[in-house]
Amino acid sequence: MKGPSEALARNILQITDQVQRAVPFARFEYKSVVMGTAGTDQAINHNLQPMRPDDVGYIVVQQSAAGSVFQDLTATRRAWTSSTIYLRSDTASLRCILLIFTPAITMPTLIENL
Repeated sequence: MKGPSEALARNILQITDQVQRAVPFARFEYKSVVMGTAGTDQAINHNLQPMRPDDVGYIVVQQSAAGSVFQDLTATRRAWTSSTIYLRSDTASLRCILLIFTPAITMPTLIENL
């Protein structure tokens, strides 16, 4: 007869398998970008087709010099569209490679499923 500990062990293995197969990105693209003038918006086009434009995220993978790449979050910022995000750099002519993505699962959904 199988005891509760065997059933629990089987459930833990199933959950572990699901977590290991989970991927962080639903869709992603690498973009090589040269940022323009420091502190100004740089349009970066993509083909991710997010449900909402603000669902797009980015990670700086490599860059040619010290500096920061960031999104303007002020009230007057340029709104992202379904095919374009706008980023800035504090360093002029900064060359960088960006990983642009839409998440596979949103944090509230992930937390609800725990």
